[in-house]
Amino acid sequence: MLTQRSTIHPHERSNFAAGGKSFERMNGKDDLIPLGNGAIGVAEPEELGRHDAACSNRRAAGHARPFAFAKALTIEFATELVEAILVIFLLAQTTIASFAGRVGFVLVAGILAAIATNVSYWNWYGFPCLYIASYMFTQIIGFLCIGIVAAFVLPKRSPRVRT
Repeated sequence: MLTQRSTIHPHERSNFAAGGKSFERMNGKDDLIPLGNGAIGVAEPEELGRHDAACSNRRAAGHARPFAFAKALTIEFATELVEAILVIFLLAQTTIASFAGRVGFVLVAGILAAIATNVSYWNWYGFPCLYIASYMFTQIIGFLCIGIVAAFVLPKRSPRVRT
């Protein structure tokens, strides 16, 4: 029997029971499988076997890739670095002279980037709101740090006079 639950927080595991079985008593691991509608299900052992076989078949058919931590970390670092370089390039094109204005410019760019990427995950794929809010907060704080550093490092420009 598959029990559907939209989100299961790690702290809820001891309180959550599916069909009288707690997480601790179900094969000694967290038996959560995606249900395809954005929800998470708690599965019985036979259902887990079918799910594991389906995942193995997808992997064998080339639909899934093995996880390489170093590669993922390198890609994430490169992505964040490119984002920082692009937003600093945009800031350098402005005539914003004040420290707060420069930080604010980069902060607004970060808010836009966080909204553009994460709200779609919540809307289309059913990612939990807490995850989306946490990830957006992390991105926005990252852009705030970039803005502070850029405001200190970039030379101040005087406003252009148009003739």
